[in-house]
Amino acid sequence: MPVLLGGGGGIKSVQRGVKTLSFTGSGTASITAVDLTKSFVTSSTNIDVSATDRGLVTTRLSNSTTVTFYRRDGGDTGDIAWEVVEFE
Repeated sequence: MPVLLGGGGGIKSVQRGVKTLSFTGSGTASITAVDLTKSFVTSSTNIDVSATDRGLVTTRLSNSTTVTFYRRDGGDTGDIAWEVVEFE
């Protein structure tokens, strides 16, 4: 299967942070504005829980200046490392 590679620009900006989230609910992090059509967010968690699914966190770009974190279930407080990459 062929791999298609796009030409053009590279990475315009990278923003990183750590958000502490406790129990069930959501939280946000403010970022410098990005173009949502040229950006993506990644995250990883470090939450000590008794069941794997209790540490599930969904991360998304809510708008051009906000990263939002949603935690499905309760448990201990934990850290979410996140990164937003914007292409040129």
